[in-house]
Amino acid sequence: SPCEFRHYLAVHIMSSARVLQLYRQVLRAGLAMPTQNRREYVVRKARNDFRKSRTLTSPEDIDMAIRLAETHLDTVNVQAKHLSEVLEEEPRVRIFVQEKNRDKSHLSVPDRPKPVPPVVPKKSVADLLDEQIC
Repeated sequence: SPCEFRHYLAVHIMSSARVLQLYRQVLRAGLAMPTQNRREYVVRKARNDFRKSRTLTSPEDIDMAIRLAETHLDTVNVQAKHLSEVLEEEPRVRIFVQEKNRDKSHLSVPDRPKPVPPVVPKKSVADLLDEQIC
């Protein structure tokens, strides 16, 4: 009926707005992470999770995905706050994390190609016998 369709459309529009709002909140919360690796992880995970959820059509599945995203948002906020406090209080931990996460490609020596041995032609039995006779 027309009333049911309007209700469905209103719920769909509201859930779409909520999903977009959650997506933005998760991305912003990820920017609060104290290390580059964590920030990149949160952004990558949010993008992947929201892309996977785009194809959901069942209202129950959509509601479950929204609740899961809200839980992830809370987790990211708690982790960002906790890690920032830990790294602020413990300078040694910050140095360790920075050193561990630093790109070390400039420190590695590229593998040198192994020298190729010269190709020595194999001698035939006749050549070997000729050498022994001479």
